[in-house]
Amino acid sequence: MTTTFSLNVTRREESLIHCGDVRNLPDIPQLKPVSVLPVLDAGAFAAHRPRIEAVTLRFGSEVLDPLILPGGEGVKDLAGFPALVTAALARRPGRKTRVLIVGGGAVLDAGQFLAAVLLRGLESVVVPTTLLAQVDAGLGGKCGLDAGATKNQIGVIRQPRLVLVDPAFLTSLSAAEIQSGLGEMCKMALLEGGTLLESLRAHVVRGGGIPDADLLAAVLRAKARFVSEDAFEGGRRIFLNLGHTIGHALESLALAAGVPLAHGAAIALGLRAETRAFNPGMAPLVDDLLDAAGLPRKAPAGLSWAALEEHLVHDKKVRDGVLRVPVLGSAGRAWIVIATVDDCAAAAKTLA
Repeated sequence: MTTTFSLNVTRREESLIHCGDVRNLPDIPQLKPVSVLPVLDAGAFAAHRPRIEAVTLRFGSEVLDPLILPGGEGVKDLAGFPALVTAALARRPGRKTRVLIVGGGAVLDAGQFLAAVLLRGLESVVVPTTLLAQVDAGLGGKCGLDAGATKNQIGVIRQPRLVLVDPAFLTSLSAAEIQSGLGEMCKMALLEGGTLLESLRAHVVRGGGIPDADLLAAVLRAKARFVSEDAFEGGRRIFLNLGHTIGHALESLALAAGVPLAHGAAIALGLRAETRAFNPGMAPLVDDLLDAAGLPRKAPAGLSWAALEEHLVHDKKVRDGVLRVPVLGSAGRAWIVIATVDDCAAAAKTLA
């Protein structure tokens, strides 16, 4: 099934979200073909070249030489960004050039940040090709780079004009990559409760795997409500960080240690630890859902826990020396807990 809907932030920052086959797009008058600069994830391009080329031709009357980027967090390294800008400018984009960004979450982050700053801002179309990117990085406008081992310290919030979510891109993913995406879907379902939570629970109990366009659209609609009400995270959007306070700290520890830890797995660990520490009555619901999805209960070996507090101090939710931690209050409802860095570190270390 194909679903198309809008995320309205402002009149100038409206995103159209399309869930379904990207080769069967509806007519979008405001997105007439223009010069297009493709920014492509190398792995996705190799696996899905005909589908990606069809999207490129749909929006580009002139297609500039693509920028082919490696997937993975390394592409977001601030130190490497000047070379990406230089390569983009060598393609001679103009003010009306549209940046088409296709790939996983890291490539979307780097590509959207490039579009946001190139020639003081170019229109972008985003095509997430991993499950994690489809339900997380692809929608909401957040984009940015990592400063050293600390994630997402440099960035902006700027909505793409169009987000294309096609389950067909997920057929080339490993089971671990699908599972990582399920971590973010579990977070969104716990926040939403109701029908979405029941639908996702049924999906993971059946064995998980690639969700269909209907389930993806339901997750994206739920997230879009948070984003449209609070585009710049001044209020309610903070709840989308459920599990992320400890989850991001774990990711930073893993990045520094060179230990693999997928984002969705890190968020699942954060959800477990934060719920147990700050609202233990909800821990059985959270654990049962994450267990059904096959998500981890313990952090990977090899992390340097001594650096944990330093990463928590750099969390963007720190105010006056304390952390504002979103915590699940009940299915479909969350609240904010004011916690110290020591509180969060103690909760995180239970995962060691």
